[in-house]
Amino acid sequence: MIPPLTEHKKTCFEAALEAASEFGDVTVVHAWLPVDSGWAVHAWAETEEAVLDLTVTRSPLDRTEYYEVRRVSEALIRRYPRVEFFTLVGDTKTFGPFDKNLFFALESAESPARN
Repeated sequence: MIPPLTEHKKTCFEAALEAASEFGDVTVVHAWLPVDSGWAVHAWAETEEAVLDLTVTRSPLDRTEYYEVRRVSEALIRRYPRVEFFTLVGDTKTFGPFDKNLFFALESAESPARN
């Protein structure tokens, strides 16, 4: 079972970096997720089958279930292959989010979807 994400965890970007460091063939994901207070930017690492969200657990989570429970929208997501992610970390001196047009803030009361 995947517990609800009820608050923005500012450590999610560091946790995604840690997961990308520990696991070889992963993609780092930044996404807007609906939360009780509106929307929050969240980060995790993933493979084709599993999500590695170290803010929730150290164990891999089923990717399909994670996306369903978190209500992940492909329109509100950016994926970074591992090498590209580490290049962006080096270039920006941050762990993300990198796409400032999509991720204009870390939290929003209104939907970040652009019509």
